[in-house]
Amino acid sequence: MLSLHATVWIIAMPKFRSFLIDDSGATALEYGLLAGLIGLVIVAALGDLVTRIEAAFAYLGSVLNGVMP
Repeated sequence: MLSLHATVWIIAMPKFRSFLIDDSGATALEYGLLAGLIGLVIVAALGDLVTRIEAAFAYLGSVLNGVMP
C-alpha cells in the first residue's frame, strides 16, 4: 500500500507537468491584453474627439451670436 504522500505525488505530478507544458491559456491572456490596449486607445481618442467637438460648437456659437439679433 502506498502512503498518502506517494499517492498524491503519483496523481498530481502528471497533471502538474501538463499544466506547465500547456500554453493555450497564454494565447487567451495575450488576446485579453491586446483588447485592453485597444480599448484604452479608443477611450483616449474619444476624449480628444469630444474636446474638438466642444471647441467647434463653441466657435459656432460665438459666430452665430454676432449674426443673430
